[in-house]
Amino acid sequence: MILTRSEFDEKYKNNELKIAFIGMSNIGKSHWTTALAKDKGFASFSVDPAISESLGIEGMEDFAKWMGYPFETHYQKRAKAYLDLETKYTQGITCPEGQNFALDTTGSVIHLNDKIHQKLKENYLIVTFDVSVDMVSDMIEDFFRVPKPVIWGESFVPGGKESDQETLRRCYPKLLAYRIEKYRSLGDVFIPGEFSRIKGLPLHRFWEVLRLSLPS
Repeated sequence: MILTRSEFDEKYKNNELKIAFIGMSNIGKSHWTTALAKDKGFASFSVDPAISESLGIEGMEDFAKWMGYPFETHYQKRAKAYLDLETKYTQGITCPEGQNFALDTTGSVIHLNDKIHQKLKENYLIVTFDVSVDMVSDMIEDFFRVPKPVIWGESFVPGGKESDQETLRRCYPKLLAYRIEKYRSLGDVFIPGEFSRIKGLPLHRFWEVLRLSLPS
């Protein structure tokens, strides 16, 4: 749903504004969803915590251990279970009447089906936190330093004599590139990831940049 600034202001004033944040893990989706709920009275929903609760898993480290890596025998079954729950929660969201609403999607929202993507585009202003080339190398190192649960899709392709870790190292940048492209294809408005992750950035400044990113 592409909005002009005046349409954005009108929907916000009338408590009809619906925003969906998409992008990589740890890029600001949950932070800004929480900030809008706390400081601007938005209703909100975060998909990842709902999935974690359904699975009885607490914390990113435990989640990563549960999901595992794509070369492990249990991975495909658990990745499917995760995506099934993500589909359930993302397509089942009911926005309350008379209240602005913020949706915190997961990093793997791009792996959901086209029907869900279309529903998001029809009902939400989709804010993509974009990733620059400079951020990619840091994200790669972060992943191998602090593993996260990842849906790989078709991006993990074993290669000959490589070790499992070597294959991860080769394939992870390709997964990031694929995700960046898909996030951009879904987005209505784009905010640099470097900006969204500025420590201590006040909500009013974020809100101003979001609004000014819309067409006049």
